[in-house]
Amino acid sequence: MGSTFNPALAYQKAALTSSDLHAQGVCQVLAPCIDVVRDLRWGRVEESYGEDPFLCGTLALAETRGYLDNGISPMLKHFGAHGNPLGGLNLASVESGLRDLHDIYLKPFEMVITQLPVQAVMSTYNSWNHVPNSASATC
Repeated sequence: MGSTFNPALAYQKAALTSSDLHAQGVCQVLAPCIDVVRDLRWGRVEESYGEDPFLCGTLALAETRGYLDNGISPMLKHFGAHGNPLGGLNLASVESGLRDLHDIYLKPFEMVITQLPVQAVMSTYNSWNHVPNSASATC
């Protein structure tokens, strides 16, 4: 999706997915995955939009709006530094400073949360600088 640079397509994907979810009686989706990918060895690369925080945020806005406009509650994931784990291992720590945390990994979340009425955000299950994200006062 990221390689298309096409927010309208991201919106359309969410709109079409929403109708399938309604047919199954589902009202929330565990999407979109807006992790910023910085290590191609990471096993969840295909779920994200890519390595650029602005691109991830722009497509996340469109996809999230597509769910909301069609009666589905999206859950943004994964909040915290997640797309650049040590050695590309899914549960490994992401090592970065505060600037990278805020300007890269959390930027797409800021873009969406400040513009749309999102009700759910999933935390990462790895760590940032060896501190579990779910226990971090910084993340």
